Amino acid sequence: TVEGGVVGHREPALEELEENAFVPPIFYADLAEILFSPLNTKGSLLVSLTIVLEVDREVVLDEISKKHSMIWDLVLKRLEQHSVKELREPEKEGIRENVKNVINKELQNGAVTAVMFTEFIMQ
Repeated sequence: TVEGGVVGHREPALEELEENAFVPPIFYADLAEILFSPLNTKGSLLVSLTIVLEVDREVVLDEISKKHSMIWDLVLKRLEQHSVKELREPEKEGIRENVKNVINKELQNGAVTAVMFTEFIMQ
């Protein structure tokens, strides 16, 4: 822009600044101590895990809290469908993706963007 014969730079609009600002991740950490038996083990092997969900917006936390029991059950049923071999994979990417998809099918106000296992014990 030119003001009083001096060429200056244009200040970015507030919206542009906010768009590039760092937004801290939002986590739901109440899916703790899920205990299940992997597929085809008939209870001879148990897995205990804690799941933390990263969500895309604050309102998803309230929605997951309200649907906690239903989501817990869906996650448990999904986890029980995995074999010991799948559960032993270091990254467990397929399992995390399955858990994310089963939860996102139930959400209306946003989405789970990542699933993390913060504690994983197989015995």
